[in-house]
This record gives sequence, structure tokens and C-alpha cells, in this order.
Amino acid sequence: MSGSERLIDDKRAGEPLLESEVHYQAMAEAATDAIITINSDSTILMVNPAAEKIFGYSIEEMLGQPLTMLMPDYLRHVHSAGITNYLGTGQKHIEWAAVQLPGLHKSGAGIPLEISFGELIKGGQRFFTGILRDDTERKRAEERQSRFARDASLRAEVCAAFNETKGSLRAILQTCAEAVVRNLDGAFA
Repeated sequence: MSGSERLIDDKRAGEPLLESEVHYQAMAEAATDAIITINSDSTILMVNPAAEKIFGYSIEEMLGQPLTMLMPDYLRHVHSAGITNYLGTGQKHIEWAAVQLPGLHKSGAGIPLEISFGELIKGGQRFFTGILRDDTERKRAEERQSRFARDASLRAEVCAAFNETKGSLRAILQTCAEAVVRNLDGAFA
């Protein structure tokens, strides 16, 4: 039986493969992004091993705890107000796809995260699952690229000042100083 035939057979049996708890658990365990499921009280009900690596807490330390333990202090009340508002009105206060938000590591260090959320209503109860990606390396790469571009721009402007500026050494140095201020975010040079 092929994979697609198996999926069709499972659907006919009333339990699609993708809804299988065993399959979901296997996917969560294999994921390199953190997967966290909470209830409408923001209590952590499920967390995968990748969350341990990202946040520094063991799965046991996270289960049963409020989701806000993984957030900087200044975001905790925003989260609480947002979920309360959503449960009452159905209005989202932020988009739920690829949101850039900081997380909080057990050590107290901030973690840049990209988060996507989903909601499931089962047995009259609401559950929310977030997929959280540690964005640290991407942010570092962006910073390196930005620094490289600023440095290249500065070098080009300094070279141009020496090659193109007519007049005194004072005029050349003034042009170079302006380039340093512009490219290195200096207040003065």
C-alpha cells in the first residue's frame, strides 16, 4: 500500500494520520524549532525537546507552568491582556504568523524569536500551539552583513576623499570625518 493510499484509508477510518497523537508527538520530537501548546489560561501543556535547548529549562520545569515564564517581564502583561481580549472578542492584537518577539532564557538572557501561533478547539476547550524559532544566528548574520556594508561604504568614501577632493589636506580630512560620522553612527569625528 502506498503512502497516499494509507492516508486515504486512515481518513476513511475517521482518524486522519495528521490528527494522530502518536504522529504529532513524533513530529514534535523531531522538530528543531520549539513547539509549545498552552490552554486558555496560558498554562504549558506540551513542550518538545527543542524548547529545552532554546529556553534552557527541562521539559519537566516547563510543563504546568505559565507561558509567561518564557517571556521578558515587560511582555507578560501584554500577553495576558492579549489572550484575555482574544478569548472575549476573537480579536487578535498581533498577527499569528512569523511574529518577531523576544523570549527569555532560564539564565535571564533575551532570545530573539520568530513565532507562529495556531488555535485548536477540542471538547469545548481552546488550545494554542506556538512554533518558536531561535533567531539568534539570523540576527547575527544580518548584523555582520550590515557592519560589512557600513565598513565598505566608509572605505569607499575615504578613498574618494583622497582621490577626488580638491584643495587642502583640511578639506580631505573634513570629508573623511563626515564619512566616519555617517557610516559609523558617530556623534562627531
